[in-house]
Amino acid sequence: LKENQVEATVQEVIQKLLAAKPDNPREWLLGKLEEELSNDSNDLSETDLHRIFASTRKIASEMVPQDAINSVIRETIFLLHCDRVSLFVLDKKMNMLRLYASNLVTPIMVNPGQGIVGSVFNKAETVTIPDCYKDSRYDKSFDQTTGYVTKSLIAVPILDFEGTPVGVIQ
Repeated sequence: LKENQVEATVQEVIQKLLAAKPDNPREWLLGKLEEELSNDSNDLSETDLHRIFASTRKIASEMVPQDAINSVIRETIFLLHCDRVSLFVLDKKMNMLRLYASNLVTPIMVNPGQGIVGSVFNKAETVTIPDCYKDSRYDKSFDQTTGYVTKSLIAVPILDFEGTPVGVIQ
């Protein structure tokens, strides 16, 4: 890896991605890869190209830029006229849902299966709850921690292109 400067190349690409702040990071990354390979495509076999695209897809699937998260939260608050939004993103390495919320500075980790969000994540089904405190799945510990009283909520699974849950927006 050091001999081929893989780490430096990956860091350079990530820096360019963060500087570009594209609406669709995956599409941008694949476009840049195609652009880079277009000059050297005669030197690479089809197998090499497939391996590179598979690696790129894997890297892009694990990237969750903070600017994109903040934008999703801000736009959801605006569109739904709600006072709080929580975005839970699956951390595949830890097998935990990382909570990004409009009222939190640092994210919190949640077990998939914990509370309503865990149910929505595991079943990949939208849930609307008019009174959270009457629903046995509701985890009151978040309200107790923050001092906020959640009255009602909508939780929607976020699915990847294969239909697999990768997060929940609440």
